[in-house]
Amino acid sequence: MSDRTEPARGCCAQTDNDRPASAADARAVFLKFVASCVLSTAVDLGLFALLVALLRERGGPWYIPAATAAARVVSCACAYLLNHKLVFKSGRDMRGTAARYVALSVAQLAASAAGVTLLQRALGASELLVKIGVDSLLFFVSYAVQKKYVF
Repeated sequence: MSDRTEPARGCCAQTDNDRPASAADARAVFLKFVASCVLSTAVDLGLFALLVALLRERGGPWYIPAATAAARVVSCACAYLLNHKLVFKSGRDMRGTAARYVALSVAQLAASAAGVTLLQRALGASELLVKIGVDSLLFFVSYAVQKKYVF
């Protein structure tokens, strides 16, 4: 018989996802999330640039949307894997988290497009400046949703 005792697991036992984190732990998770986003953005932009260079002459009028879509799919897959394994260290089933991540990504894309369109028309400001503001807000929303519901 082992002299190690296991902690009791009752109805009120906390899991990794609902355990209160220290401020330092929360800050570390957030900084890893930022790093994951920066890396995923670099993948997105790098692959987009490569695909545009490869498809420009042969891709017809759809080379930019094709490059955008392909780069976004790859960068989202990278972000998902980084966030699942390294940022949030999720123990949840990957099929469920992947489905929720895709749903969040689609919702974030729609919110960005709608927000940029509406604000740009209302303010008459630069599309790029409006997009930076809208997507910055969505970054924080995405972090909160991923932390609470996705992973």
